Amino acid sequence: VESFESAGKPVVQIHPPHVDATANFVSPDYFHSCQLLGETWAATGRRRVMIVRNNTKFKNVSSRLRHAGLVYGLGSKLGTSITLEELDVMPDSNEQGAYEAMRQRLAKPKPPDAVFSANDTMALGTIRALQEAGLHLPDDVSVVAGTGGDITGSAHPHMTRISIPLMQMGNRLLDLLLRRIALKGISLPAEILPSSFLPGDSTRPEENDRLAAAFSAGRENISPVRHT
Repeated sequence: VESFESAGKPVVQIHPPHVDATANFVSPDYFHSCQLLGETWAATGRRRVMIVRNNTKFKNVSSRLRHAGLVYGLGSKLGTSITLEELDVMPDSNEQGAYEAMRQRLAKPKPPDAVFSANDTMALGTIRALQEAGLHLPDDVSVVAGTGGDITGSAHPHMTRISIPLMQMGNRLLDLLLRRIALKGISLPAEILPSSFLPGDSTRPEENDRLAAAFSAGRENISPVRHT
């Protein structure tokens, strides 16, 4: 990035490059969407929450924002009556990797009763391991995936998901890049786009109702957020 910028070639990134970045990127609102999820799970009685994420040495910013959002949403009961656990998937973020990681975790006591997966593919593997262990969705455990891609041909096409606005992100990124070029590389405020909620059968009806209402209100109030 530095070499391109110094050569007069403006850069706009997908996702914030670091947690305190405020300019030259386009991103979904990872923090707020996970905050809403945490608030819903805390209010509907979930007590053992887990994040399933791809293993990385660098703890990317989106992963940290998701974690921070869940922490904030779970509130003051976190650390007492509510726990938050992270499960790293090896070697990468695919269905089989998530299945193996969750299967190993379920060999230990106190399985999760709410799981947020960083993407839909890992959520499919997570669900497979949970069901093989005799846990029922959504009564024993809720599962929410975090990308909202096309899973029509999968084993769980109606899985509950938070949907990232990929098309809008692409359009905003190109617009921001063209404006930076026209302004000779001047930095411009980042754009944070609200995610949407896709209710499904891997969460209870009361969870879906709360999340649908929360995300609907969020979209009315944040469309989009621009960080300055």
